[in-house]
Amino acid sequence: MKSFLITLVVIPFLFSSCEKAQQKREVRRIVTEWSGKEITFPDGVSCYLSGRDTASVFCERAFHTPYKVLLYVDSTGCTDCRMRINLWKYLIEEADSLFPGQLSFLFYFQPKATEPKAIHYLLRRHQFDYPVFVDEKDQLDEMNNLPQNINFQCFLLDSHNQVVLIGNPVMNPQMWPLYKKAIKGVDEATITAYTAVALKDSIVDFGRIEQSGAYKATFTIENTGSMPLIIQQVSASCGCTEVKWEKQPIRPKETTAIKVEFKPEEPGFFCKTVSVYANVEEAPIKLLIKGTVVD
Repeated sequence: MKSFLITLVVIPFLFSSCEKAQQKREVRRIVTEWSGKEITFPDGVSCYLSGRDTASVFCERAFHTPYKVLLYVDSTGCTDCRMRINLWKYLIEEADSLFPGQLSFLFYFQPKATEPKAIHYLLRRHQFDYPVFVDEKDQLDEMNNLPQNINFQCFLLDSHNQVVLIGNPVMNPQMWPLYKKAIKGVDEATITAYTAVALKDSIVDFGRIEQSGAYKATFTIENTGSMPLIIQQVSASCGCTEVKWEKQPIRPKETTAIKVEFKPEEPGFFCKTVSVYANVEEAPIKLLIKGTVVD
């Protein structure tokens, strides 16, 4: 019954981003199919800490908490872009503060045949000090037939490994309050106090830039409403883009800066999106950086 009730809560949030009836039906089908379903975990999957082999006790501990967040990342596309490690680090830090000993995170990577070492390098580069599982044989997907849509390859599981919620709180920040509500049983934002904002510029054009070096842009957002502006999360569309922002509420008539740093990875034209999730009706606010990287 608990899973069914939560399903009804999550659907309106997901529908808000789905305009077509077919997409709505697909979302409803996935959520209904997976609510209450038990996830089976394979044995013998390699576990790493900061890109190094680790003692099994650290990995086993993650399976024995009242709640678990399971993230599956397959070999399709850019692992760094899909993983968004820095954003997960923020969520883990908050979860450790709110739910000590109640919530763990299970990160399962299914790398390409030639990329296990690249996964280890990625973890070390981001200083991701949390156990991850490198599932080279893709056993987790084979045993559970996970959804193909990457937005639904993340689950909140209970102590019996049954799905309480499905949806990625990094790709869709509106999911994170639902995760917290399900764990704690309290809705931290029953009523959302919206405000309004104004942007000086929403696009920064770097023009022609060289591949070496880092390029910085600053977006200024003014709180033009009557309520404090609370920026819940800022996410970039690629791992080559880092973002910094003010974590404290912004009072009416005050401004805040979203600082973006872009490190080119290859020559050619680029257009990267930075999404700002805040208590404004038009969220997420879309910021763009673009330009052309020359040899």
